Amino acid sequence: AIYFLFDDDRVFILTHEAVYGGPIAGGLSREVVARRLREGEDPAKLIGNAAATGRSKVARKHIRKIAWVEDAGYLIVKQHWLWDPIRFQFSDAAAGRATFERLCREIAPDRPIEHSKIGLHDLPVDPKLGIGLLFAFLGFAVVICGAVDTLPANARVRGGAVAQALAEFGAQLGPAGAFGFGALGLLAGFGLLAGWFLRRPRMSSVRLTHTNTRS
Repeated sequence: AIYFLFDDDRVFILTHEAVYGGPIAGGLSREVVARRLREGEDPAKLIGNAAATGRSKVARKHIRKIAWVEDAGYLIVKQHWLWDPIRFQFSDAAAGRATFERLCREIAPDRPIEHSKIGLHDLPVDPKLGIGLLFAFLGFAVVICGAVDTLPANARVRGGAVAQALAEFGAQLGPAGAFGFGALGLLAGFGLLAGWFLRRPRMSSVRLTHTNTRS
C-alpha cells in the first residue's frame, strides 16, 4: 500500500518502487493529491519543483542511506554520491521520526541504526559554512593580490572587475598589510569552519549496500 504524509505545502510519499518528497504541484490541494495517490496516479506528477529541497524521487533499489537529523527536523534519503538526496524537513519532529522508523522497517529491516554527526553533504548549505568559506577565499585572494603587485614590471591580476578590485586593494595595503589582512581573513574563515564542524548536529542513519554505488 502507498504511504504518504503531508507537511505544510509538501508531501512525502513511499511506494513499492520509490521514495518521493517535495512541494505539492501548483494549484493542487492536499485533498486532491491524497485522492489521486489512492487512485494510483504517478506521484511524480503531483510534486512540483523540488530544486530547493534536493531531488524529488529516489528509486528504492538505489537507496544507499536513510537518515534522520532530529535537531534540524530533516529526513534524508540518499542514493549515488553524485546525486543530491531527498532532504525533507518536517515541522513536526515526531512525524519525521516516525517516518524515518517506517522507512527503516520497510527498506532496511536487517540493518542497524547508526548514530553520528552529519557530514558536509547531508543538509542544505549552512550559512555559517558559506561565510567561513568566503572569509577564507578573500583572505587567500588579498594575500595573492598583494604579493602579485610586488612582482617586477608591476604585474597585476587581471580577468574581471572583482579580481582587479582585489588587486588594487592589495596594492593600497602594501605587501605587509595585504599579508596581515589575508592572515586575519584566513583565521576568521577557518575559525568559523571549525566552529561549525564541532557543533554539527547528530543524526540517526541506516546504510544500505548496493552494487555500483559508492558511500
